[in-house]
Amino acid sequence: MFIGHYLTALVPYSIETRKKPPSKVEPTWRTSPILILVLLLVAAQLPDLVLAILGLNQDPADVYDPAQAAMTYSHDLLPVTMIALGGSAIMWIITQDRRLALWAIALVIIHFVADFVSGFEHYVHGPETASLGLDLYTHSLATAVGIELAYCAGLLAWYVRREQTQGTPLTRQTVLILIVLVVLTTALSASAIADLVA
Repeated sequence: MFIGHYLTALVPYSIETRKKPPSKVEPTWRTSPILILVLLLVAAQLPDLVLAILGLNQDPADVYDPAQAAMTYSHDLLPVTMIALGGSAIMWIITQDRRLALWAIALVIIHFVADFVSGFEHYVHGPETASLGLDLYTHSLATAVGIELAYCAGLLAWYVRREQTQGTPLTRQTVLILIVLVVLTTALSASAIADLVA
């Protein structure tokens, strides 16, 4: 999953940036909606960012191999737990907002669960430990893509409706752009994954 992880960040973004701040709290750079969005997007994609950093010196075909160190230290259950806690600490340091720090943990865990359902096989910590995930990218890429598109459609529908009920409706053009981005990025990532598992 690629774009679905990013779309997941729209949930806490919409919830946290649309609430009214206490009247005694002065807005600062820490409460900037753009900063919050960027941090939530990073948190939602944190395991993949760790994977990219760890996989810099690897053959691109090996980066997504669950037996490789990059996947072991970025997508297995124990490292994901540590990544979630680290991401939460960074969120707290930057924003000083407990709720956003908790959202950072939630986004990393949701990333793991989404990959469990429609991604490669992962483990507790390394191939010698218990296997986790349906491994649909290897066994049924079409099913994985269908799940990802349904997940993305649900997130987009929720976000569009939430923004409308909060008095900040998205334009039709914005919704169309989001839909096109979802379809294109899902198709491109499915194509790349098909090449990897072929």
